[in-house]
Amino acid sequence: MSFKTEIIAHRGASWDAPENTVAAIRLAWTQQADGAECDVYVTADDAVVLLHDPTLKRTGGVDINVSEAPLAIVREADVGALKGAAWRGEKVPLIGEVLALLPEGKKLVVEIKGGPGVIPALKREVGKALASGLVRPGQVEFISFSEQALRAAKAAMPECRALYLSGDYKERSAEALEELIAICREAGFDGLDLDRGWPVSLSFVQRVHNAGLLLYMWTVNDPAKARDLALAGVDAIATDRPALVRAGLEGKA
Repeated sequence: MSFKTEIIAHRGASWDAPENTVAAIRLAWTQQADGAECDVYVTADDAVVLLHDPTLKRTGGVDINVSEAPLAIVREADVGALKGAAWRGEKVPLIGEVLALLPEGKKLVVEIKGGPGVIPALKREVGKALASGLVRPGQVEFISFSEQALRAAKAAMPECRALYLSGDYKERSAEALEELIAICREAGFDGLDLDRGWPVSLSFVQRVHNAGLLLYMWTVNDPAKARDLALAGVDAIATDRPALVRAGLEGKA
């Protein structure tokens, strides 16, 4: 059975390679992901870089706040060594480097960190890639837990999809889903990106689709769970293990 559900490599193929690095993004394509998700911050000198946390402590072993440091200092950190000797020397990449690696038919899902203040720099870099023909509008999407940041991204780059991330709802109820749908419709967002704890079913997905929205789910590393979500009609699944999830959807895992 074939599924239309896309597989998105969460922070790249981050189970096997250091997250949010060129190596992880390259490996995502090798592992047959349909897209790669990454997180972005802006440095003190206005460079857009891939990083999940506000500091380099967890991934690079140095307690540097990226938004307060220039790119040259950020790039001194080795964000591969803690993952293993094979990855030693990996640097924090610029978003432009990652966009340059985007194959035809694949997409980059950019999680906006740091609030709406990052949008001008992000628009500049994505705009360069679009204007040069390096990528097409449908190849770049935005997600964020910050409604304000996502609104700013959609206003600045309306040609790119914007999906509202939610993981903070303690009660994942039908009422909570309706609240999120209402937020998306009022803001002009293109979809929801929900955590795997939501009780997703065929009717759940249909409710989102009937509202004119896409539904993505994160982060799913269990191939059986991924298959259930695909059967329910979810549009995309973020996973640290794209090859394993691909095998699950194809009935090989």
